[in-house]
Amino acid sequence: MLILSVLPASAGEAAAARIDGWGTNKDEYQAGDTVSGFIRIINEGATSIRDIEIEVRVVKETLVGGIEVHRKTYRAADFIRGFSIPPGETVLFHFPPAGQPPFTVPASALAKGKYHFTGRLMIGGKEFGRVEKRIRIVR
Repeated sequence: MLILSVLPASAGEAAAARIDGWGTNKDEYQAGDTVSGFIRIINEGATSIRDIEIEVRVVKETLVGGIEVHRKTYRAADFIRGFSIPPGETVLFHFPPAGQPPFTVPASALAKGKYHFTGRLMIGGKEFGRVEKRIRIVR
């Protein structure tokens, strides 16, 4: 006997999303400035995206290589109650997320230099995009 079961079109479909824009509030900072950024994500799939993760990594560039000064993965659902991106919709995700303390450039000569930011968009453990940017901290 053969039993057929019809599943809805969305059953088992993989998420599909892309980064539609990104940036930081400045390209050059001074001691005491607040650093913030955003990533705009569009759902290109047929089902709602219920959570995303953005891994943010900041590396200070030096003559002998990079020194990681920040790495954190932010889950949207931890900061936005009922987070969802319906198919075809776009959401703007700010850094730091609401409720998190702002990142302020320290008033130290050691902070001066060039930094490399990387942001990775992850959904269900799979990477859907990456953004990179270099900024400078001047005294």
